[in-house]
Amino acid sequence: MKINKQKLGKKAYKQGKFAELIAQIYLACKGYTTIDKRCRTPLGEVDLICKKSGQLIIIEVKSAANILNSPDSPIRPQQLKKLIKATDYLYQKYSHKFPNGCRLDAVLVDTARWKIKHHRNITQ
Repeated sequence: MKINKQKLGKKAYKQGKFAELIAQIYLACKGYTTIDKRCRTPLGEVDLICKKSGQLIIIEVKSAANILNSPDSPIRPQQLKKLIKATDYLYQKYSHKFPNGCRLDAVLVDTARWKIKHHRNITQ
C-alpha cells in the first residue's frame, strides 16, 4: 500500500489551521485579543499574535493525537530558538504599543480528544 505524501501534507495543513482556529477561540474566551495569525517575519512564521493586559503574546500552536500525554516536548529546541528570535523581532517592532512586555506561549490541541492545554511563557 502506497502512502500519498501530498495528501498527508494537505491533511496535516488543514488540521494545523483548524487547531489554530480552536486555539484562537479558546484564547478569546480567556480574554486574549488576536492581532494577527500565521504572521511571517524575516526570522520565521508565528502562528498567532495576541495581546492581553498590555502585553504582546506570541502563540505557537501544536496539534496531534494524544499530544497532551506525550512525555516529549512538542516544540523541538531548534524550533524554540527560531520562535524566540521571531518573538524578539516582533517585540522590538511593536514594543511602543505594549508597556507590559512580551512572552512566548504554546497551545497544545489534542486532536484525539479535542482537549487544549495552554502553556504560558515557555521560555522560562
